[in-house]
Amino acid sequence: MCGRAAQTRRALRAAEDLLLGHAPPSATRTAASRSSRPQESALQEAASEFQDNYNMSPGMSCTIFFRDDNNTVQEERKVWGLVPSGGTAKKPLPAGMTLHFEKLMFNARSDTLLDKRTFAPLFNQGRTCVIVVDGFFEWKPPALKGDKKQPYFVYPNKEDEARPFLMFAGLWTSVPTGRMDEPTLDTFTIITTEACPALEWLHSRMPLTIYDENLAREWLERPSRKLFKQLDEAVTPPDFFQWHAVTTEMSSTKYRSQDAIKALPPRASVKSFFSTVKEGKREAASTSKNGSSLISSRSPSKGMSAEGKSVMSSLKRSPASVACSSPAKKQKTPPASAPAKRGSIESFFSPKPKK
Repeated sequence: MCGRAAQTRRALRAAEDLLLGHAPPSATRTAASRSSRPQESALQEAASEFQDNYNMSPGMSCTIFFRDDNNTVQEERKVWGLVPSGGTAKKPLPAGMTLHFEKLMFNARSDTLLDKRTFAPLFNQGRTCVIVVDGFFEWKPPALKGDKKQPYFVYPNKEDEARPFLMFAGLWTSVPTGRMDEPTLDTFTIITTEACPALEWLHSRMPLTIYDENLAREWLERPSRKLFKQLDEAVTPPDFFQWHAVTTEMSSTKYRSQDAIKALPPRASVKSFFSTVKEGKREAASTSKNGSSLISSRSPSKGMSAEGKSVMSSLKRSPASVACSSPAKKQKTPPASAPAKRGSIESFFSPKPKK
């Protein structure tokens, strides 16, 4: 499945050299050449001919490569989401993106393409096209219930600087709208196939990608069943795709920022939760080398009475007087001739008299 993509002028310019083989026509001439559209509509299209779109969705227009009635490969803007039937003056096609989402024809499955009456006639008429994009989006279902789906941006290997784009196989059509403001509506669909092994973890399907520009030109100029089968059964080159997680904000079609394709920062490693604590910062009780338990690393005499200081001083001189952690060492007791005063701190460290 492919329901979102990114398309920029950088990708289109690089693809023009491979698919057109000549300098592309200006945006104004391309738009104005369509006599079926009024002058105002042509100027509006010319102004937005090659604007970058980092979050393109069905219902939006984008530039595609196709073969016109003069058997010449051209590039032109068409609406993503195939509308196979036109309208009339009495029952015109509605304007806007709603129509495309209702029809759900922004994708066409490769395994049923030649059998469905919606797509088979277009293929037989040679209404093939190539959609050039910087990359496409796919969503990974959440691991935990209640979490959001995580979107990923899939794009070509950056090491191939000559081809900073992906080429998808598609079909297009043109139908009357029945409206005076826009007499015709040109739409297209992207063909999908089974996901390659590298992307199976993300989704079971992916766009039918054309990996060779010669095959892309043949798909535009001389489409055939044999070629279609060749494209559908092509093996994805090793390390052809790259991907990274992107912000969940791009799930909204209104989020058009370039950040839609920006990689999220890496998550904190689990090891960071088990990092060691620096020595000297531990104030909890710890064990000394001779096995005796130290009460605290803080100064014990601060805020203590003179009698208490005397006791703590004796403890420091004779650490074995405190309960020893080693079972092999016996606890020493003070001499019987010096009984501790009742109620004093020493009484807590003196043995009880035998009855």
